[in-house]
Amino acid sequence: MNYPIKNFNELIKFFERPEVTVEQIEEITSKSLYVFFTSKHTKEDAIKLLVEFWNKWGETREKPIFIDANIDVIS
Repeated sequence: MNYPIKNFNELIKFFERPEVTVEQIEEITSKSLYVFFTSKHTKEDAIKLLVEFWNKWGETREKPIFIDANIDVIS
């Protein structure tokens, strides 16, 4: 499959394709964005979490490495 992806929105569209599995989403996300899921999710939830993560952190270099980890600090 040759599917050029040039930006985050195209990546999400690719992930939404029926033939793409949640396991492939996890693998591609870890290898391309260097962020990881800490637990198993449905495909829809994984995409939603990834979009929320990206909207919050974007291309910031100093971002968490885990997409679904709660990093809020309560003092």
